[in-house]
Amino acid sequence: MANPPKNDTRRYRPDSIFKWTMNRLFTRLGIPIQTTQVEVGYLPLTIDVVIVPRDETEQQKVKLEIALPDVGAHNLIEFKSENDRLTIFNLRRVVARANLY
Repeated sequence: MANPPKNDTRRYRPDSIFKWTMNRLFTRLGIPIQTTQVEVGYLPLTIDVVIVPRDETEQQKVKLEIALPDVGAHNLIEFKSENDRLTIFNLRRVVARANLY
């Protein structure tokens, strides 16, 4: 993916840029990730990015090169921006979706 998507009609532009950036960072490390709304339940419940390092070596790459010190076997990242702020309700929803994963 050379450039961030220009027409992401499902969400606003900052979300697309975030996913593009995450994809680029982890692709550079050779770690595949899933982006574009990963489903985590029977209803359309989604998380922005799922990172699943294949082994301890990839976990160490993430810890050192991406600066995610608490990386584990399964890592879920939800992007929040000025247009989609983190409220108590949104925090509870993200935690619930993470628990469903």
